[in-house]
Amino acid sequence: MAADKIPYIGYAHHGTNTVFTATGFMKWGHTSGHAAAGIITDLIMGRANRYAETFDARRWDVTHSFFDAAMIQAHVTKHFVGDRVKHMMGPDIEDLKPGCGGICKDHGSVVAAYRDESGQMHKFSATCTHLGCHVNWNDAEKSYDCPCHGSRFDGKTGEVLHGPATKPLPPIEPSASSSSL
Repeated sequence: MAADKIPYIGYAHHGTNTVFTATGFMKWGHTSGHAAAGIITDLIMGRANRYAETFDARRWDVTHSFFDAAMIQAHVTKHFVGDRVKHMMGPDIEDLKPGCGGICKDHGSVVAAYRDESGQMHKFSATCTHLGCHVNWNDAEKSYDCPCHGSRFDGKTGEVLHGPATKPLPPIEPSASSSSL
């Protein structure tokens, strides 16, 4: 995510006209990807593009973007540390009723757990496979959602529903009790 919330598209840095970048799409990769293709194609072909200046990847300036970047990092840090502390005081896994999930204590460990409607328990590491924040349970979607970067994982399988994570949550075997702290 770009500090100013506008994707970086175009020349990668000042002084080059042969290296391009397209990044910072947040959750708008499909739409922004199409825009990036048009902008970069026009730059390569030497054609004017009315959006090139708005999305110019060389616009980033630490003196103007420092506060926004610091706020984004503070949000991530709050969840990276704060959620771990909060989850250590969470409910016991035995308290989960059928159809419910959460981040629970399980024999001294913190796990992502979901007891399906039939009563079967599904346990996973509570640590997002993208950059290590703890996930939270989304009761409406029956998924684990990462508050730091937006990854989502299926409650029964741990599979990635939405990135940036590319790997599923590691399952925790019924006999295992490993910490995710």
